[in-house]
Amino acid sequence: MAVPNVDQSRLLASQEHDTDEELAALANTDFEPLMSQGRVFAIEAAYEKTWGVKRRLVLSVLARSRAQLLQGFARPDDDANDLLELIDHIDEYRVHLKAALELAESANARILCVFGAAIGVGKVGHAS
Repeated sequence: MAVPNVDQSRLLASQEHDTDEELAALANTDFEPLMSQGRVFAIEAAYEKTWGVKRRLVLSVLARSRAQLLQGFARPDDDANDLLELIDHIDEYRVHLKAALELAESANARILCVFGAAIGVGKVGHAS
């Protein structure tokens, strides 16, 4: 099956596979689903509730200068706990995003396996 309008060498080279054997192994890699479609829907349904506030906190901090943030946390006694809580929320979101990156990298590897198979990498007579 041909893939139209795709720079195949760019896509495959972007994954830094050095040899035809590595490309063939990638194209011939089989895998099973990591989750059900129902699980995907459940994750999507809960995402905003779970991560929306933390995402907005991160974006709010990024939208303010140092002076604005200092002004917002001007009462040392009351605000120290608020700052520590904010730090915790931002760190939780950072850890979440690292896990999301791992999911995206896994999805990328899977689709590259399919792409290699679709264009015939690893098949007898395939031109490199």
